[in-house]
Amino acid sequence: MAEKLRFNLPCLVLAITQALSLSLAFVNSAQAEQPYQLKAPNFRPAANRTSQPVCEADILLVMPAMKTDLGMTAADKAAKEKLIKEKTGRGESVEELMKDEVADALNDVHANVIRSFGEGEDLVLVVKTEKGKLLETEAKLSKDKKHFSALQRNYQATSPTAITTSSANDPYYPSQWYLKMMQVPDAWQISKNGAGITVANIDSAPANLRELAGRIYYGFDPEQGRLVKQLPVFIDHGSKVCTGAFAETNNKFGVASAAPNAIIFPMSCSPAASPLYPNEELILRDLLFLKNNACVFRRNGRKIPA
Repeated sequence: MAEKLRFNLPCLVLAITQALSLSLAFVNSAQAEQPYQLKAPNFRPAANRTSQPVCEADILLVMPAMKTDLGMTAADKAAKEKLIKEKTGRGESVEELMKDEVADALNDVHANVIRSFGEGEDLVLVVKTEKGKLLETEAKLSKDKKHFSALQRNYQATSPTAITTSSANDPYYPSQWYLKMMQVPDAWQISKNGAGITVANIDSAPANLRELAGRIYYGFDPEQGRLVKQLPVFIDHGSKVCTGAFAETNNKFGVASAAPNAIIFPMSCSPAASPLYPNEELILRDLLFLKNNACVFRRNGRKIPA
């Protein structure tokens, strides 16, 4: 037996060595692989469903690089001013003593700063380019990594053409372009428009408006930790949110909404002593109540377990 062990030992060592080599090769190859890259979805909304953002003419939003005069930190700027004073004997600030490097770079492309906001590394310059030279200026400044750390165009959303369909007769419906953007009119034709659904609205309490009449079901007061028949109405934010989402539709009054048949379950998120300021503790209490009371709220007046 000893002789067999002595005979097989070199083979065993070789096998182990080869196994370790293969393991290491596998680990190294796995580490060398690129991390998984998320792929953009192929789906794109239909062109007639959404509005395309447009960029403000001849305007760029520019962030100076940290080491330029405008974008440097206060400490770096103080050090530079100290160095300038030692060399020149004058105590002017960087802006007063020398022309800003960023301004020089912008002058080279015939652009100028019309306003700014932020400071330090968060400084953003609103830059106006020569008329019709936005693309050319954008390309040149993008290559100037010494002076600019980031830049982009000033995009803004636009509303689609006003709705002219007669699928809802509410007076303000033609101006509610966002309903068409979200394809709500199409959903009206194939859904129950929220019927049988109760939606918890964590906000200020909605008022008992005509557009919401009969569909505000109880309310949860997180400060007291109990259900109440009517939460006190301090501000109108909750009313606006609920009206936009749940207003009675096609009633020749007010606005249209996405879910006009849904039941609203208001949940307060602000202390009674300061109703303008939502409180994270109260919001968490609301969420925990929903989690721990997975019951169905119905319109028929059935009591909700407290």
